[in-house]
Amino acid sequence: MWMNHKDTVYLEDGYIYEMNNLLHLPEGAVDAYLTTIQAIKEDSALLAQVMDCHEKIIQTEHYNEQEAKSIIDEAAAACGISSGMLAVVVILSGIPQMQAFYSNKGISEIVLADTLSDVRVWMEKYERQYGVWGLDETSWILNHIRCKLFKIGRLQYMPKHWDQPFIVYRHNRSGELMIRSCDGEETDLYSLSGEWEMVLNPSSLVLDLHIQEGEPLTPERCGQSLKDAAQFFSSLFPDRLYSGYVCSSWLLTPSFRNFLPPASNILQFNQRFQLLPAEGSDRQLFERVFGGRPDDANTAPRETKLQEIIAQEWKKGTDLSHGAGFILPSSR
Repeated sequence: MWMNHKDTVYLEDGYIYEMNNLLHLPEGAVDAYLTTIQAIKEDSALLAQVMDCHEKIIQTEHYNEQEAKSIIDEAAAACGISSGMLAVVVILSGIPQMQAFYSNKGISEIVLADTLSDVRVWMEKYERQYGVWGLDETSWILNHIRCKLFKIGRLQYMPKHWDQPFIVYRHNRSGELMIRSCDGEETDLYSLSGEWEMVLNPSSLVLDLHIQEGEPLTPERCGQSLKDAAQFFSSLFPDRLYSGYVCSSWLLTPSFRNFLPPASNILQFNQRFQLLPAEGSDRQLFERVFGGRPDDANTAPRETKLQEIIAQEWKKGTDLSHGAGFILPSSR
């Protein structure tokens, strides 16, 4: 039987079973949740810590997501419980508020389930890494729970202001793009000339694009997602005009255009974007391709075609730094 107190309903066994209709967590993850909430209910100090975390992280509307993990870690340390599973309990306690937002905005349950699928992705990654169930991407998943991020088909989107250190202009007749540094000294000469339109600047609203791991990144699915996202956000926020899409990812590594085969899904995704002249790190690429940086190129795993290609390019000394880029509406 569920507790009568609505603020602790997430501590009842029936809660995770009901929410798992959306989450599709494996049996082991559900069992870990049940074990954790049982421990919480049997320890008054731990229960108080969990309710405090729920209040600070879920109920506080403008709470800083970046501080959420430290709050959970401190609570877990104080009570000797796994911070990974405590994070799961606190994060999932926010799903009813998420459901209320989706219902109020008329957003389909398909989008709700797709958006929440990231919980399973990151919990499974945690289990592969540590051998137990949990979650350490607390700040990231809070974007989903607080309805700041939505998964539309293959891709994820988060509205924000353009925050790249560049201003982008487009020529009115030729469509040529010009990218200028936004260093505080740049003047609007191109826009004032009448031939150039400023299309991206710090006041521009854009959709920050993210790529969930685990599904094929086919051109067809990506193209459909971009098309559906434009319609979704114009319907959800009709008073906002989005100037384009922006993405920063290892998938936008500029050198990919020099060596990946033409049929590569990664290359075709990369080529959708106008790349920015930004310097990045190769850490994310090695993490996603190899699970971490191998000792050297010669001993790097070569179990997949991508691993083989990256290892070869790494051995050659190719720059594998990740990139950033944008897509304007007319170029989707």
